[in-house]
Amino acid sequence: MDQFPKTAPEAIVSAIQFHAVAMPNGLHVIVEGDDDVAFFKRLFRECDRTIRWHNACGRPNVFRVHRLCGERKISRVFFVVDADWHRRLGTIEEWGNVAYTDRNDMECTVLSLDPVLERLQGVFVSHAQANAFLVRCGRESLFRAVVDRAARIGRYRFINHRDKLNLAFKNPKPCTEPPYDAFLTNDCDIAWDDEAFRTWVAARNCGNPGGVASLFQSSDELSEPGDDLLDWCQGHDLLAIHAVLHSRLAGTPYDSECAGRQLEGVVRDNAIPSRTRNAIVFQRLEGFLGWRLPSEEIA
Repeated sequence: MDQFPKTAPEAIVSAIQFHAVAMPNGLHVIVEGDDDVAFFKRLFRECDRTIRWHNACGRPNVFRVHRLCGERKISRVFFVVDADWHRRLGTIEEWGNVAYTDRNDMECTVLSLDPVLERLQGVFVSHAQANAFLVRCGRESLFRAVVDRAARIGRYRFINHRDKLNLAFKNPKPCTEPPYDAFLTNDCDIAWDDEAFRTWVAARNCGNPGGVASLFQSSDELSEPGDDLLDWCQGHDLLAIHAVLHSRLAGTPYDSECAGRQLEGVVRDNAIPSRTRNAIVFQRLEGFLGWRLPSEEIA
Protein backbone atom coordinates (compact mmCIF):
# COMPACT_ATOMS: atom_id res chain seq x y z
CA MET A 1 0.00 0.00 0.00
CA ASP A 2 1.37 3.37 -0.98
CA GLN A 3 0.83 6.96 0.02
CA PHE A 4 1.12 10.17 -1.94
CA PRO A 5 2.57 13.33 -0.42
CA LYS A 6 0.35 16.21 0.59
CA THR A 7 -1.11 17.57 -2.62
CA ALA A 8 -3.93 19.73 -3.92
CA PRO A 9 -7.23 18.01 -4.80
CA GLU A 10 -6.56 18.43 -8.53
CA ALA A 11 -3.16 16.74 -8.18
CA ILE A 12 -4.69 13.83 -6.23
CA VAL A 13 -7.29 13.29 -8.94
CA SER A 14 -4.61 13.45 -11.65
CA ALA A 15 -2.56 10.87 -9.76
CA ILE A 16 -5.61 8.59 -9.48
CA GLN A 17 -6.20 8.87 -13.23
CA PHE A 18 -2.53 8.16 -13.96
CA HIS A 19 -2.49 5.02 -11.82
CA ALA A 20 -5.81 3.87 -13.27
CA VAL A 21 -3.93 3.29 -16.53
CA ALA A 22 -1.10 1.32 -14.91
CA MET A 23 -3.35 -0.45 -12.38
CA PRO A 24 -6.91 -0.60 -13.73
CA ASN A 25 -7.97 -2.74 -10.75
CA GLY A 26 -6.42 -0.41 -8.19
CA LEU A 27 -8.47 1.11 -5.35
CA HIS A 28 -8.04 4.57 -3.87
CA VAL A 29 -9.09 5.81 -0.41
CA ILE A 30 -9.16 9.55 0.36
CA VAL A 31 -8.89 10.65 4.00
CA GLU A 32 -8.48 13.93 5.89
CA GLY A 33 -4.91 13.75 7.22
CA ASP A 34 -1.60 11.96 7.68
CA ASP A 35 -2.75 10.37 10.95
CA ASP A 36 -5.70 8.81 9.13
CA VAL A 37 -3.41 7.45 6.41
CA ALA A 38 -1.08 5.90 8.99
CA PHE A 39 -3.99 4.46 10.98
CA PHE A 40 -5.74 2.83 8.03
CA LYS A 41 -2.53 1.55 6.48
CA ARG A 42 -1.71 -0.15 9.75
CA LEU A 43 -5.21 -1.48 10.28
CA PHE A 44 -5.43 -2.86 6.75
CA ARG A 45 -1.75 -3.70 6.44
CA GLU A 46 -2.42 -7.23 5.14
CA CYS A 47 -4.85 -5.98 2.53
CA ASP A 48 -4.30 -6.04 -1.24
CA ARG A 49 -1.32 -3.87 -2.16
CA THR A 50 -3.13 -2.31 -5.09
CA ILE A 51 -4.77 0.06 -2.57
CA ARG A 52 -3.49 3.61 -2.35
CA TRP A 53 -4.27 5.93 0.56
CA HIS A 54 -4.38 9.68 -0.08
CA ASN A 55 -4.16 12.55 2.40
CA ALA A 56 -6.39 15.37 1.13
CA CYS A 57 -5.31 17.72 3.94
CA GLY A 58 -8.69 18.44 5.50
CA ARG A 59 -12.39 17.73 5.13
CA PRO A 60 -13.08 20.45 2.50
CA ASN A 61 -10.40 19.00 0.23
CA VAL A 62 -11.82 15.49 0.62
CA PHE A 63 -15.09 16.72 -0.83
CA ARG A 64 -13.31 18.69 -3.56
CA VAL A 65 -11.66 15.45 -4.64
CA HIS A 66 -15.09 13.77 -4.42
CA ARG A 67 -16.63 16.43 -6.68
CA LEU A 68 -13.79 16.22 -9.21
CA CYS A 69 -14.00 12.43 -9.34
CA GLY A 70 -17.73 12.71 -10.01
CA GLU A 71 -17.25 15.29 -12.75
CA ARG A 72 -14.59 13.13 -14.45
CA LYS A 73 -16.54 9.90 -13.86
CA ILE A 74 -13.67 8.30 -11.95
CA SER A 75 -14.64 5.11 -10.12
CA ARG A 76 -12.94 2.81 -7.60
CA VAL A 77 -12.44 5.71 -5.17
CA PHE A 78 -13.72 5.79 -1.56
CA PHE A 79 -13.79 8.65 0.95
CA VAL A 80 -13.60 8.58 4.76
CA VAL A 81 -14.33 11.75 6.78
CA ASP A 82 -15.08 12.76 10.35
CA ALA A 83 -18.79 13.27 11.03
CA ASP A 84 -17.97 16.23 13.31
CA TRP A 85 -21.27 17.92 14.27
CA HIS A 86 -22.97 17.23 10.94
CA ARG A 87 -24.76 14.10 12.13
CA ARG A 88 -26.24 15.92 15.15
CA LEU A 89 -27.25 18.86 12.94
CA GLY A 90 -28.72 16.58 10.29
CA THR A 91 -26.47 18.04 7.59
CA ILE A 92 -24.66 14.88 6.50
CA GLU A 93 -24.80 14.35 2.74
CA GLU A 94 -25.11 10.67 1.86
CA TRP A 95 -23.16 9.18 -1.04
CA GLY A 96 -22.49 5.55 -1.73
CA ASN A 97 -18.72 6.04 -1.75
CA VAL A 98 -18.42 8.23 1.38
CA ALA A 99 -18.21 6.87 4.93
CA TYR A 100 -18.52 9.07 8.01
CA THR A 101 -17.06 8.17 11.38
CA ASP A 102 -19.59 6.69 13.79
CA ARG A 103 -18.72 9.35 16.38
CA ASN A 104 -17.61 12.93 15.82
CA ASP A 105 -14.12 11.84 14.77
CA MET A 106 -11.89 8.79 14.41
CA GLU A 107 -10.44 8.99 17.93
CA CYS A 108 -13.88 8.97 19.56
CA THR A 109 -14.97 6.14 17.26
CA VAL A 110 -12.00 3.98 18.29
CA LEU A 111 -12.38 4.86 21.97
CA SER A 112 -16.04 3.89 21.91
CA LEU A 113 -15.11 0.40 20.69
CA ASP A 114 -12.25 -0.39 23.02
CA PRO A 115 -11.19 1.20 26.35
CA VAL A 116 -7.65 1.85 25.11
CA LEU A 117 -7.00 4.61 27.63
CA GLU A 118 -8.23 2.44 30.49
CA ARG A 119 -5.88 -0.35 29.50
CA LEU A 120 -3.01 2.11 29.50
CA GLN A 121 -3.84 3.53 32.90
CA GLY A 122 -0.94 1.77 34.62
CA VAL A 123 1.52 3.33 32.18
CA PHE A 124 0.85 6.80 33.58
CA VAL A 125 -0.23 6.34 37.20
CA SER A 126 -0.38 3.55 39.74
CA HIS A 127 -3.68 1.81 40.44
CA ALA A 128 -3.49 3.14 44.01
CA GLN A 129 -3.28 6.73 42.78
CA ALA A 130 -6.11 6.22 40.33
CA ASN A 131 -8.38 4.46 42.81
CA ALA A 132 -7.84 7.14 45.47
CA PHE A 133 -8.78 9.79 42.93
CA LEU A 134 -11.91 7.90 41.83
CA VAL A 135 -13.08 7.47 45.43
CA ARG A 136 -12.71 11.21 46.07
CA CYS A 137 -14.58 12.27 42.93
CA GLY A 138 -17.16 9.46 42.98
CA ARG A 139 -16.44 8.22 39.45
CA GLU A 140 -16.34 4.61 38.27
CA SER A 141 -13.25 4.97 36.07
CA LEU A 142 -10.75 7.55 34.89
CA PHE A 143 -12.09 7.19 31.37
CA ARG A 144 -15.67 7.99 32.43
CA ALA A 145 -14.39 10.96 34.43
CA VAL A 146 -12.59 12.26 31.36
CA VAL A 147 -15.62 11.62 29.12
CA ASP A 148 -17.89 13.56 31.50
CA ARG A 149 -15.75 16.65 31.21
CA ALA A 150 -15.02 16.29 27.49
CA ALA A 151 -18.77 16.01 26.83
CA ARG A 152 -19.42 19.24 28.72
CA ILE A 153 -16.76 21.03 26.67
CA GLY A 154 -18.14 19.35 23.56
CA ARG A 155 -21.58 20.85 24.17
CA TYR A 156 -19.96 24.29 24.37
CA ARG A 157 -18.18 23.58 21.10
CA PHE A 158 -21.42 22.42 19.49
CA ILE A 159 -23.23 25.64 20.48
CA ASN A 160 -20.27 27.64 19.21
CA HIS A 161 -20.40 25.81 15.87
CA ARG A 162 -24.19 25.85 15.50
CA ASP A 163 -24.64 29.52 16.42
CA LYS A 164 -21.37 30.75 14.84
CA LEU A 165 -20.13 32.45 18.01
CA ASN A 166 -16.42 32.40 17.07
CA LEU A 167 -15.40 31.62 20.64
CA ALA A 168 -11.75 30.77 21.29
CA PHE A 169 -11.21 27.50 23.16
CA LYS A 170 -7.91 26.92 24.92
CA ASN A 171 -6.37 23.67 26.08
CA PRO A 172 -8.11 22.39 29.24
CA LYS A 173 -5.98 22.79 32.35
CA PRO A 174 -6.59 21.36 35.82
CA CYS A 175 -5.83 22.95 39.15
CA THR A 176 -2.13 22.79 39.96
CA GLU A 177 -2.30 21.64 43.57
CA PRO A 178 -3.46 18.28 44.96
CA PRO A 179 -5.91 16.64 45.19
CA TYR A 180 -6.77 17.92 41.66
CA ASP A 181 -10.47 17.05 42.03
CA ALA A 182 -11.44 20.55 40.86
CA PHE A 183 -10.15 19.50 37.44
CA LEU A 184 -13.42 17.65 36.88
CA THR A 185 -15.65 20.60 37.73
CA ASN A 186 -13.71 23.58 36.35
CA ASP A 187 -15.00 24.61 32.95
CA CYS A 188 -12.65 24.93 29.99
CA ASP A 189 -10.81 28.17 29.31
CA ILE A 190 -12.86 30.09 26.73
CA ALA A 191 -12.36 33.62 25.44
CA TRP A 192 -15.68 35.48 25.71
CA ASP A 193 -14.86 38.98 24.48
CA ASP A 194 -16.40 38.51 21.07
CA GLU A 195 -19.16 40.64 19.55
CA ALA A 196 -21.01 37.61 18.16
CA PHE A 197 -21.14 36.12 21.65
CA ARG A 198 -22.47 39.32 23.21
CA THR A 199 -25.17 39.53 20.54
CA TRP A 200 -26.10 35.89 21.14
CA VAL A 201 -26.34 36.43 24.90
CA ALA A 202 -28.55 39.51 24.41
CA ALA A 203 -30.89 37.51 22.19
CA ARG A 204 -31.24 34.80 24.83
CA ASN A 205 -31.86 37.00 27.84
CA CYS A 206 -35.61 36.37 27.99
CA GLY A 207 -35.71 35.02 31.50
CA ASN A 208 -32.28 33.42 31.14
CA PRO A 209 -29.11 34.37 33.00
CA GLY A 210 -26.89 36.76 31.15
CA GLY A 211 -23.22 36.62 30.23
CA VAL A 212 -21.29 33.39 30.30
CA ALA A 213 -24.03 31.73 32.35
CA SER A 214 -26.21 31.76 29.22
CA LEU A 215 -23.79 29.42 27.51
CA PHE A 216 -23.71 27.09 30.51
CA GLN A 217 -27.52 27.01 30.67
CA SER A 218 -27.77 26.36 26.94
CA SER A 219 -25.33 23.50 27.36
CA ASP A 220 -27.49 21.98 30.10
CA GLU A 221 -30.56 22.32 27.88
CA LEU A 222 -28.89 20.13 25.25
CA SER A 223 -28.60 17.22 27.68
CA GLU A 224 -31.23 14.52 27.44
CA PRO A 225 -31.83 11.41 29.58
CA GLY A 226 -29.93 8.46 28.17
CA ASP A 227 -27.48 10.65 26.24
CA ASP A 228 -24.34 8.79 25.18
CA LEU A 229 -21.76 11.28 26.39
CA LEU A 230 -19.20 10.11 23.83
CA ASP A 231 -21.46 11.54 21.12
CA TRP A 232 -20.80 15.00 22.57
CA CYS A 233 -17.02 14.53 22.70
CA GLN A 234 -14.28 15.47 20.30
CA GLY A 235 -11.13 13.39 20.19
CA HIS A 236 -8.67 16.19 20.88
CA ASP A 237 -10.56 17.13 24.07
CA LEU A 238 -10.65 13.52 25.29
CA LEU A 239 -6.94 13.06 24.70
CA ALA A 240 -5.87 16.43 26.10
CA ILE A 241 -7.98 16.05 29.26
CA HIS A 242 -6.77 12.49 29.76
CA ALA A 243 -3.14 13.58 29.35
CA VAL A 244 -3.55 16.47 31.79
CA LEU A 245 -5.23 14.31 34.42
CA HIS A 246 -2.64 11.55 34.26
CA SER A 247 0.30 13.94 34.32
CA ARG A 248 -1.12 15.67 37.40
CA LEU A 249 -1.89 12.44 39.23
CA ALA A 250 1.57 11.10 38.43
CA GLY A 251 3.21 14.42 39.38
CA THR A 252 5.02 14.66 36.05
CA PRO A 253 5.58 17.72 33.82
CA TYR A 254 2.87 18.28 31.25
CA ASP A 255 3.16 19.47 27.68
CA SER A 256 -0.32 19.54 26.12
CA GLU A 257 0.71 19.27 22.48
CA CYS A 258 3.31 16.58 23.07
CA ALA A 259 1.05 14.56 25.37
CA GLY A 260 -1.88 14.88 22.98
CA ARG A 261 0.17 13.62 20.04
CA GLN A 262 1.55 10.70 22.06
CA LEU A 263 -1.87 9.63 23.28
CA GLU A 264 -3.40 10.00 19.83
CA GLY A 265 -0.78 7.63 18.49
CA VAL A 266 -1.43 5.20 21.34
CA VAL A 267 -5.18 5.21 20.67
CA ARG A 268 -4.79 4.57 16.97
CA ASP A 269 -2.03 1.98 17.40
CA ASN A 270 -4.06 -0.04 19.90
CA ALA A 271 -7.28 -0.42 17.94
CA ILE A 272 -8.53 -4.00 18.13
CA PRO A 273 -9.77 -5.19 14.70
CA SER A 274 -12.41 -7.56 16.09
CA ARG A 275 -14.05 -4.68 17.96
CA THR A 276 -13.25 -2.11 15.32
CA ARG A 277 -15.33 -4.22 12.96
CA ASN A 278 -18.40 -3.13 14.94
CA ALA A 279 -18.08 0.43 13.64
CA ILE A 280 -20.09 1.25 10.54
CA VAL A 281 -17.24 3.31 9.05
CA PHE A 282 -14.97 0.26 9.08
CA GLN A 283 -17.70 -2.03 7.77
CA ARG A 284 -18.17 0.33 4.83
CA LEU A 285 -14.44 0.41 4.20
CA GLU A 286 -14.22 -3.39 4.37
CA GLY A 287 -17.00 -3.62 1.80
CA PHE A 288 -15.20 -1.28 -0.58
CA LEU A 289 -11.83 -3.02 -0.19
CA GLY A 290 -13.38 -6.48 -0.40
CA TRP A 291 -11.32 -7.56 2.58
CA ARG A 292 -12.17 -8.25 6.21
CA LEU A 293 -10.16 -7.21 9.22
CA PRO A 294 -8.51 -10.08 11.12
CA SER A 295 -10.15 -11.21 14.34
CA GLU A 296 -6.99 -11.13 16.44
CA GLU A 297 -5.41 -8.02 17.93
CA ILE A 298 -2.79 -6.28 15.85
CA ALA A 299 0.60 -6.76 17.49
